[in-house]
Amino acid sequence: MPTPSLAPVRTGIPALDSCFSGDAHSPLHFGDVVHVRGSSGSGKTRLLYSLTATCCMPRDYLSCQFGGWEKAAFVFDMDATFDVGRFQDILVGRLRKSLPAVPFATLVNECLQRLHIFRPTSTEQLAVTLAHLPLYHSKNFPHADVGMVAIHSFDAFHWINHFRAEQQQTSPSLSKNVAHYNVITELEAFRHSFGAIIFITHWGLFGNNNSVASMFEMARSSVVNPISHLSGTSRTFHLYLPGDSTTSPETDGHDSQLITVVRNF
Repeated sequence: MPTPSLAPVRTGIPALDSCFSGDAHSPLHFGDVVHVRGSSGSGKTRLLYSLTATCCMPRDYLSCQFGGWEKAAFVFDMDATFDVGRFQDILVGRLRKSLPAVPFATLVNECLQRLHIFRPTSTEQLAVTLAHLPLYHSKNFPHADVGMVAIHSFDAFHWINHFRAEQQQTSPSLSKNVAHYNVITELEAFRHSFGAIIFITHWGLFGNNNSVASMFEMARSSVVNPISHLSGTSRTFHLYLPGDSTTSPETDGHDSQLITVVRNF
């Protein structure tokens, strides 16, 4: 099983790195949790594309430093908005900044092979898939490190869960919390074992980021940590993307203006 690294990591997104390395925070580390809340069109998907590209990109190539993590990325595309073609465009744009005149079709293919996309159709299916993620990893690429696990968007099945609870004549809030808690518990177990960054986006339908953080704290108390030196060192970052994003989804791979404003709360 890969050994998690506690070394600081850069996301390759200047605006995001500045949030993690500001006066109030220490830099991002593998094993940290990042919650991103924002309305539709605020840039959550574009942020996911860019962070996933950094995860899949190599550290260096042909003596050129890319700054990638060179790790596998597991993306749970809950609302079917992750466009692989768009992701590849952003990935190529990032690579061209460092190697503008070098053909790198093989390199792009290697990066894409590190991307694994899952599309659960319910919150329960998400929890079950997460529970089997270590087995999927060990069977397909046991020697590869996992850099991140992304849930996009965490509250995609909010209304479906609410409807099912009403049909079963149970409390919608109780049913919803149980389903989400099972997901968080599996995420926390995977994070402890693999030291991956957990990246969660949501619209805020089930509450603010603090409610997600409280579920993580509950899960941490019930998960046995096999990596003792990781315990107590991970942090949870809460980011808010305003709805009036001026970043066009059709812009190129230059990410310096990706986040117009990011607020921590």
